[in-house]
Amino acid sequence: MKTILLFLSATLVFAAHINSNFAASYCKEKVEVSRPAHLKMTNEVPQNGPFYRMNSLNDRVVVKDPIGYFVYDMSVLRADFTDVSYLYLCVLDIDFTPGSAASRNESGFDWHYDFWAADVSLAVPNGLSAAKVKGYWPKSSVITTTLTSEYSRNYTLSFNGQLGLGEATIGGSVASGYTITYGVSTSSEDPQISAQLLSSEPKKAVWNVRCTVQRGITYNLSCYYLLEMPKSYSEIFLFMSTMDMTCIAWRGFLWEQKSTLLLSKTYALTDENAVVLQMHIAKILFRSDWQESS
Repeated sequence: MKTILLFLSATLVFAAHINSNFAASYCKEKVEVSRPAHLKMTNEVPQNGPFYRMNSLNDRVVVKDPIGYFVYDMSVLRADFTDVSYLYLCVLDIDFTPGSAASRNESGFDWHYDFWAADVSLAVPNGLSAAKVKGYWPKSSVITTTLTSEYSRNYTLSFNGQLGLGEATIGGSVASGYTITYGVSTSSEDPQISAQLLSSEPKKAVWNVRCTVQRGITYNLSCYYLLEMPKSYSEIFLFMSTMDMTCIAWRGFLWEQKSTLLLSKTYALTDENAVVLQMHIAKILFRSDWQESS
């Protein structure tokens, strides 16, 4: 079979402090992105127990196409872990809505397309040796692991009882040490979720969502990525994310069609609250009736 790629792309390179405006340029109009007017910094009140929100988008971002759309929000939280290190928690919340579901409430969407698959990743640069990956979830199965520092044994992470963070729970104390119990995002067999760190990029966590039956409803996914960094590290470091949604139309027919909407983004965090974003949006179209020419 011959895969036909139709790219509708847009690139955004952004560097700003609080209250900076976004600037964007688009090659084509079919793929649309809505984004907030500015970023905000709120580190006065804990968001999740000992974790403080460092910076995030002021509102959720919409990536839109006739096959459907997804809405996402990416944020970074920080907590004291030891006397010399922090825990950084990057959280990516995504709602994947296929055209079949979107068309029930809005115009401009193709009702033939159902949700079929999604791929999400979170990472820091593989060459950032100071960064120590402590965990990522949801997992494919329920497991419990220990949470230890690679920089000190003088722990300062404190909370009452257990600390729930999505499908994971941190337990323990300064005196006894800590554990993380990972859960799964769904107990059903469909869709199936696979989660792993890449062997070629061990600081990159990847989640693969696959359906066996097409779904005409919105699929919600929250991904968490936990990192330890020394407090002495003062340079810019990046949290990078990619995400895509594949929708399917006319499944089982000769003219079956799959279409994928992709987006990649780089999120940078510094003590000066500067943020760097890079976006690339593309559309990939595949039809099963396009055969390899003889």
